Amino acid sequence: MTGLGDVDLDAFRPCPGGVYRSAGVVVRRRRPSAGRRLGMTRTPTFDVSRAGDALLVEHALTAADVSDDLAGLLTQELFDPGWVRGAELFEEIFTGVVLTCADDPREAWIRFYRNTIRRLDDEIRTPTGRGSIAQFAPVHAHVTELVRGPSVLELGSCFGFQALRLAARGLDVTASDLAPGTVALLAEMSASLQVPVRTLVADASRVPLPDRCADTVLVVHLLEHVEPDVAVQVVREACRLARRRVVVAVPFDREPQEQFGHLRCLTLADVRAWGEQTDWAWTAYEHHGGWLVLDRPR
Repeated sequence: MTGLGDVDLDAFRPCPGGVYRSAGVVVRRRRPSAGRRLGMTRTPTFDVSRAGDALLVEHALTAADVSDDLAGLLTQELFDPGWVRGAELFEEIFTGVVLTCADDPREAWIRFYRNTIRRLDDEIRTPTGRGSIAQFAPVHAHVTELVRGPSVLELGSCFGFQALRLAARGLDVTASDLAPGTVALLAEMSASLQVPVRTLVADASRVPLPDRCADTVLVVHLLEHVEPDVAVQVVREACRLARRRVVVAVPFDREPQEQFGHLRCLTLADVRAWGEQTDWAWTAYEHHGGWLVLDRPR
């Protein structure tokens, strides 16, 4: 899934005066009366220019607007046209926009999470096809259908929307990710939203948990972020950790989405190969991307 992944950022960085600053990026809300300036690129949502040596991104989003649809807006308006490039800049701008949508960082993220989960639930019930959340809603819905047993471990959980949605259904959920800042954000949001999810900082290829610790292990939109040999190890590790089932999902993109940290494009042949390297019963198929469902042999 999209979000804070390959670059570990401070999700609760203070933004004095409503301005997010880092070494290379400044993000701030656009004043209603702001006009064009020399050297500025204006899109429907963003103004991009320079502030000294830093990239300046101004936006018109509010706390009522902000959700994971931001990933699609940034991609369509800034990264696909080539105005901005790179996973680190994507995550800096993403974080900066969220934090500058409210005066308090915690409130900004709570609104972001609530808006996103509400949009996901709405899209699953009544699909509109509009925005990046709509693209991921069928993936979330299918994961829910595939889970077996009361306990779930998610590897590479990123923001943890899937983990929170499953926990809200009464499942015992643990979410792990390699980025400490992302895990800390999910832990804080789990407590704030009163949806219990255990969190763990862990490399998905070497998880410090015992064998068969969860009924279902999820590896959803993670393997496109890693090298081929690491992907094989992650699948093996997921099989070690699962009592009953492993669910793997990947996007089928025409080219790697650099801003999301994708290293390669995957095909159904790749998905089948992961299944073939195990001794589990498995099924590989296409459904809004590629899926591999592995069931432990009896």
